[in-house]
Amino acid sequence: MMNSKRMLVLGIVVGFILGGALSVFASSVIQAILNDQVKVLLNGEVQTFVDETTGEMQYPITYKDRTYLPLRNIANLVGLEIDYDAETNSVLLGKNEKTIKELTPSKKYDMDHIECAPDAGNASEYYYEDLGDAVWVGFGNSYSASSYLQEGDKKYEAINLRSVLDMDNCWAEGVAGSGIGETITVKAFGSSEHVSWHGGDQDNHDDVIKFLLNDYNDVVEEATSNSHNKNQLPPKITSANIDNYSNNMKSIAIINGYAKNEETFKNNNRVKKFKLTINNDDEYILDLEDFMGVQVFDLEYSCKLSKPIELKFEILEVYKGEKYDDTCVTMLYVDGSSDNPWYPYGGR
Repeated sequence: MMNSKRMLVLGIVVGFILGGALSVFASSVIQAILNDQVKVLLNGEVQTFVDETTGEMQYPITYKDRTYLPLRNIANLVGLEIDYDAETNSVLLGKNEKTIKELTPSKKYDMDHIECAPDAGNASEYYYEDLGDAVWVGFGNSYSASSYLQEGDKKYEAINLRSVLDMDNCWAEGVAGSGIGETITVKAFGSSEHVSWHGGDQDNHDDVIKFLLNDYNDVVEEATSNSHNKNQLPPKITSANIDNYSNNMKSIAIINGYAKNEETFKNNNRVKKFKLTINNDDEYILDLEDFMGVQVFDLEYSCKLSKPIELKFEILEVYKGEKYDDTCVTMLYVDGSSDNPWYPYGGR
């Protein structure tokens, strides 16, 4: 055998064919040759293949007198989309329609059952509850929108969506018509193994990370110093270990329409359907009820703690208002807690 050929024992041929970025699921053991003597030419030019994950060279393999090429590299070479569906063990070539899951509210609270924490939304305030080693800190999510309505000095901006303390405000789209296609984007910080965010004044990802790496550890110690858990402090968060933790979303709460009162609610449009896209990938349809109160959608998602969970809400359909053609949302809140979600929305 030539020195340039190396013998391999592979769990399954297709694992190598797909390229190192995809998972290998062993079903049988084969003996094959990693054959760097085989050249691949496209329009007369020799092509080389590199593993997208490791940066290592990828070579054809020879098995039972047949030559197999790394499929991902070949697909990229000819401009063919390729992906892998781990749930179904399927290689996806070409354009594949995503399955979009529809969600309906798992629970609702009418306006009479919403109780606001005295210092909710103030990042300088925090409180400790008997929830294991969880420390609840006043953090805010970052809000933006494709448009907003302005009437005189009053601005119905996206930032209004983060507060339940002032029902006089809401977000309203600012384009002609019902606002179909207008979007709200939230960069969210839900919770981690020892951290949870509920409102606050950190308005961007960099400020939140700066807080976690500097002031957060002092907040943890002070908040737990007089509790029965004072000897069970969670590990300090540092730049070295921050990505050992995850940023978790458990659910989303929405107060639809302009919920200042029954009149403003009925007079203005309310969202009937949102298309939700998470981190430019996963997609959902949220079916909102024509209801003045909190609607909770159970939806779990995780990424590294150092990164926000970016949620983009696109208006697909609306409930028409009796007087105005402005589509409004009063609150949009992302929660990461799993034991007692939706404080202060009834029953903490």
